[in-house]
Amino acid sequence: MATPREYETIYILGSDVDDAEKARVSDRIDTVLARFGGEVKRRDEWGRRKLAYKIGKFERGLFYYLRYTVTGDAVAELERNLRLLDSVIKFGTVRLEDGAAEGARPAPESEEGVRRERPPRPVVEEEVDLDS
Repeated sequence: MATPREYETIYILGSDVDDAEKARVSDRIDTVLARFGGEVKRRDEWGRRKLAYKIGKFERGLFYYLRYTVTGDAVAELERNLRLLDSVIKFGTVRLEDGAAEGARPAPESEEGVRRERPPRPVVEEEVDLDS
């Protein structure tokens, strides 16, 4: 049997889903993880946020964070199930390094996202030979 590893999945539901659909998605995730002996470490709802780009008809989505321990076979099954659910418009999973710090990835700071300014580029002066 494969060694359990720690993963985190962020998934986005369409902004028009109701509470029953949210519960159905959560139950499906729990069922898949339980079938493979997985353990949910943390589950957070980040709320309704503006998407970086339009996905289908959606400009906003409901963001969810999930951190769990499970074997790699379960991740493929979890992603397959997320792909089959119509209310899930996007998802991503990453494997965490062994000994990664506990705690959740922080939620984005504002609904509209954080816009950071780039530091100014250094001015590079070059000598140009105009005689050539």
